[in-house]
Amino acid sequence: MSTNKNYYAFFSWFFILSFGVAYGVLPVMYFVEEYKELAGLLSTLTVVAVIFYIIGLRFGSSTSKLKESFFYFNFNKFSILIFALYLITMLIILITASNIPIIESLRGADVYELMIFREMFLKEREGWESLLAYLITIIDSAILPYLIIESFLRKYRLRYIFLGIFLLYSISFLEKAYIFKIILPLFALFYFITQNKVKFLAIAGSAIFLMVFFMFAVSKSDDNLQMEGAYIDPFFSMFYRPQNVSEAILWRTLVIPVITALDALEVFKNHFFNEFFYGRTSSLIATISGQERLNFERWVYQSQFGGSETGNANQTYILEAFINFGYAGVAFFSLIIGRLVRMVIKTKNLALIAIVPLFLYNLFSSGLIGNLFSNGFILYFLLVKFVRLRDDHKVQIKKR
Repeated sequence: MSTNKNYYAFFSWFFILSFGVAYGVLPVMYFVEEYKELAGLLSTLTVVAVIFYIIGLRFGSSTSKLKESFFYFNFNKFSILIFALYLITMLIILITASNIPIIESLRGADVYELMIFREMFLKEREGWESLLAYLITIIDSAILPYLIIESFLRKYRLRYIFLGIFLLYSISFLEKAYIFKIILPLFALFYFITQNKVKFLAIAGSAIFLMVFFMFAVSKSDDNLQMEGAYIDPFFSMFYRPQNVSEAILWRTLVIPVITALDALEVFKNHFFNEFFYGRTSSLIATISGQERLNFERWVYQSQFGGSETGNANQTYILEAFINFGYAGVAFFSLIIGRLVRMVIKTKNLALIAIVPLFLYNLFSSGLIGNLFSNGFILYFLLVKFVRLRDDHKVQIKKR
């Protein structure tokens, strides 16, 4: 896969099959009885999202009418600098942590103790330590995965060190979703360059499953399987108890995000009477506009489980756009996402393009604004637009 046309097709179908099936098809197939018109609303919002994403991705001028200025940096120095910042931050986090979840798991901690340890690892830190979570997220959400992929394309001598340390930190606090920050870009990279894609999908799919299975095992998430009362609730239910790890992965991947989206619409309707927030759910927009920030995700979590001080229900960007700005917000956010993906494809840089699945994966269960500004993807897109890395030792600005 080497042409832009193929990339456009791939990311069109990627979005349709992930967002379209989960939030467009499943609600009207399995949730109409419980959520009534809300299932239809979610499906309709998803159709709007898919249409405007495709418009943003597929339509527009093929070349920029304006000359672009690029900052050229030496790849070796730039990658070592970013990785050094990551390594220092990671070591401070590990040293100052009261408990490291992976170690406590090996010592015999049960699943409930591990849940507490994961919360304490980053979320419940106070004072200056609360900045550590933000700093590590800015570095490792997109920039560091991109540099690791770039190092593999360049066959850089430190590539396996970068990857190994990233993976070790990934499993240290037993956050299963964290490991996808590097798995998805690597998967995309090798999928794009491999000739036998069917064989690759079989091998890579099995490898990813084994990694996730391992994370379930060490985090002891499978302790919750086959509990008393299993199967009383149907599969498409928040309180279903999976029979095995394979079923748990499928249930958490498809069912939980859809239920959370529907619960969010229910909270929006019953508690806020469908009155749009106009950016109040975003810390950034609330601060700029002088509004008090509303933690809507915590409202949803509390409606589901009774809540806690750190509990938030992850929800797709489609819901973030709708509860703030209505149908127009869904259309606009989706159009922006399509344009951002198009901008990346136009670079023809495979390492940059390999990060796009990670970006879309994050949007599946979290908002666009938070991903750009809290998770650091804005730095990735600024790098896409203005920075190019090369092997020589010069740093300069050059017009194209």
